[in-house]
Amino acid sequence: MGVFITKQDWDPNAPLTRASFDLKPFCERFDGGEMPAKDQIYFDCDVPHRTGYQVILGVWSIADTANAFYQVVDVNMQAK
Repeated sequence: MGVFITKQDWDPNAPLTRASFDLKPFCERFDGGEMPAKDQIYFDCDVPHRTGYQVILGVWSIADTANAFYQVVDVNMQAK
């Protein structure tokens, strides 16, 4: 599974595209192609510094197929 975040300067009024995201995932989890042992999995990630409205995209590729699951989360990030 890879977790991606939009670039700081992305345009939220334009269609969301691959170019809107950092191409390198900021968090990854590898299960060696195995199905997760539980219905829910947990892992810690260090989210890159961003401010304002951002989108986080999780992509879980199924190892033995060309299929994947996608999860998108809208977030509003504030500086500390």
